Amino acid sequence: MRGGAVSRQIDAGQLSEQVLDLIAGLQPGDDLVITRAGEPIATITPYDSVLEGTVMLPDAPADVPPSTAYDGVTVVATAMKLSAEARSRLSAEMGGEVAVIDMMDVVPGIEVNVLLIPAASAHAVGILRRQFPVARIVVTEIEDEELNVSYAGPVRRLLEAGADSYLASSTISHLATQLEAEVLPARRQLESGGGARYELEG
Repeated sequence: MRGGAVSRQIDAGQLSEQVLDLIAGLQPGDDLVITRAGEPIATITPYDSVLEGTVMLPDAPADVPPSTAYDGVTVVATAMKLSAEARSRLSAEMGGEVAVIDMMDVVPGIEVNVLLIPAASAHAVGILRRQFPVARIVVTEIEDEELNVSYAGPVRRLLEAGADSYLASSTISHLATQLEAEVLPARRQLESGGGARYELEG
């Protein structure tokens, strides 16, 4: 029994060109499963772009008052690169008192309520969770040509490839409830002669 997680490294020069090409083609949220005799033995995930430039925020010194710039508003920080126009549009569309700021603009004293991130590995999410312990971390996959935003992920790619739905279930009971909501309307559509295809919005 292992006493704890162990991080090991291997130099890229020790890998074949074929393996390097497969790894280089991985996108955030993708993984490469290593198998032996058809059985998975390891998984490789890419170093996430969501972590590029990420820094741990220092604790605010006791003699420095907290920032009051966002008092009374909900702060949404984005871990993906969005233009000022895109952040402004997102804030306006959400309505109410919402400020959408870049993650790198967060300073001690600003409490982030929601952290918006693209598809990432569990390791990346763990780092961001430690950096923003009280924020609600929300993973999004978005394609907006008008605002030049492109953060497609594995779920969107699966749906675009032909999958009808994606369910994230915590238990079998939860899955049953979700499937009931999916299957019953689809069955009614089929019985009435309609289709049962789910499509992405936007």
